[in-house]
Amino acid sequence: YEGTVNQVMGDGIMALFGAPVAHEDHAVRACHAALRMQETVGRYADELRRSQGIDVQIRVGLNSGEVVVRAIDSDLHMDYSAIGQTTHLAARMEQLARPGTALMTKNTLRLAEGYVEVRPLGPVPVKGLADTVEVFEIVRAGVVRSRLQAAAVRGLTPFVGRDGELGRLREVLQLSKEAEEFGAELGDESRLARVYSYLVNYHYLNGQPDLAIDYGERCLRIADATQDLALQALARGYLGLSCHAQGQYRRAELILRQNVEALAPARGTAADQSAISFVTSSGWLAFTLAELGDFHGADACVDQALRVADGAGHVYGQTIARTLAGLVWLRRGHLDRALGLLQSSLDACREKHLDVWRPLPSSLLGLTLALSGRLDEAMPLLRDGVHLSEVLGVNAYLALWTLHWAEGLMVAGEDERAREMARHALDLAGSHK
Repeated sequence: YEGTVNQVMGDGIMALFGAPVAHEDHAVRACHAALRMQETVGRYADELRRSQGIDVQIRVGLNSGEVVVRAIDSDLHMDYSAIGQTTHLAARMEQLARPGTALMTKNTLRLAEGYVEVRPLGPVPVKGLADTVEVFEIVRAGVVRSRLQAAAVRGLTPFVGRDGELGRLREVLQLSKEAEEFGAELGDESRLARVYSYLVNYHYLNGQPDLAIDYGERCLRIADATQDLALQALARGYLGLSCHAQGQYRRAELILRQNVEALAPARGTAADQSAISFVTSSGWLAFTLAELGDFHGADACVDQALRVADGAGHVYGQTIARTLAGLVWLRRGHLDRALGLLQSSLDACREKHLDVWRPLPSSLLGLTLALSGRLDEAMPLLRDGVHLSEVLGVNAYLALWTLHWAEGLMVAGEDERAREMARHALDLAGSHK
């Protein structure tokens, strides 16, 4: 974790995080180091207990704040140390800790909140200080890996003052409508098709699959007449996704299968958009078949999606393929197989900032963890799937992510909240149609 051990004192050590090597997340690194120390010593203690009947435990104390650092060196030796009340309080936390535990102050918790789970121990008198100090025991690492996730755990702040942005979105939609009218008056079907492709995407992401289907059908008619292969693939892709969102699984299967077959000849090219379109259609066809109970067909679709995505070496395509493969395994009840695929998808979304896609693996992984009994890890992910969709304004499948959250609450025994969340999911499903 890139901390620096700067003092060794008999059976104790002192380590610094954030100096001499600066890290923005120094408090989080210190917390993870403390947990890893306890875990490693715990394993060693188990061996000693079995072989020699000896028990070994350590205590860890953490505090964060400003310190004075100094380096004293000669030709043969150098000391690098930190002094001040911050280090004094960290030492007091270590002295207060029970063997086998790690304690932190509120200063450290403020910087690491959400990244670790803690147990509050209340205000504690500390030798050398006039006032009591809020003390927390570090229990385990949290599932949070980014600032956005940490903010979501605390509760995301609603956007305010967005009237201008929302007004521009409405203006874009109005301009698209006007462009549609002009294109129709001019009889320019090529321009009309471009307008329809924008409107398909707009209405799909806005949670209006019925309108997306309408514009998708118009776009596909023009694409078929002009033999525009790229436009055909786009129109069929969104049509298939929109039919799936409406629960029209048989129609979605037919359209997506046509798209997969049409795109198959181009899938070997290193490319880019044709490969992504193939992977997306294959993955969503697998999703559709899984909903219909055809798991053998779904397996075949995700296998080909994974092969093409890995062959193209496109991170977004690989993330799509792994997410939908994980979804199929989740639907089949193979939670262990779903976990690895969904975790790798979520990690890729965080690393590559694929925020529009991230609600999918977040919600699916959260549900998988909840069904596996790992509720502490599951609930932040289920919340994140819903909150991130709301923040981004992506309403497609928001009802499903909300339902997953309700399922997690039900598994956790929070029946009243689960019912409330399920009713909200039902309202969303009714409004996003």
